[in-house]
Amino acid sequence: MTQIPQDITEDQSGLGSGLSASVVRSAGGIAFCKQGHDFRIAMLKSYAGNWVLPKGKVEQGETEIEAAVREIHEETGLLTKVAVYLGQLSYSFKSYGNQHNKIVSHYLARVIGGFMVHNPAEHADGVWLNIEQAIDAARFPGEGAMLAKAQKILLETDGVPGEDLERCN
Repeated sequence: MTQIPQDITEDQSGLGSGLSASVVRSAGGIAFCKQGHDFRIAMLKSYAGNWVLPKGKVEQGETEIEAAVREIHEETGLLTKVAVYLGQLSYSFKSYGNQHNKIVSHYLARVIGGFMVHNPAEHADGVWLNIEQAIDAARFPGEGAMLAKAQKILLETDGVPGEDLERCN
């Protein structure tokens, strides 16, 4: 697995020094395949209308890579193999009156099987977008930056050297 050294961090916590909040560790990724000359990205539409990447909580006893692969599969139906670590995003949110800081590790993940079928319990829709469309559609700037980073890697390596790419379905 190739590791990219620079993390992208988007911190919007607004917590002053001395304030604490719970930390939620999540992992997810940019599931990609190649269609013709285009790289296609699995994107999910939230019920709020936002286009996002698949991600979710790292379960106890699970590595971040295992969590990323599991979450991509649970949310999209796609089987993937992690190719590259892209970095982390961090942000905060309130849930039931409690402040939470979320740290999400993102991976570039090559599709090796499965079919694109979103999980309606979590998202309104799931689609393949070419990488430029995915960058433009991403609701959150940090995810757009991750997609741009993935695009650079994919164009430089033509989809991770030495690997046969699964066709988009």
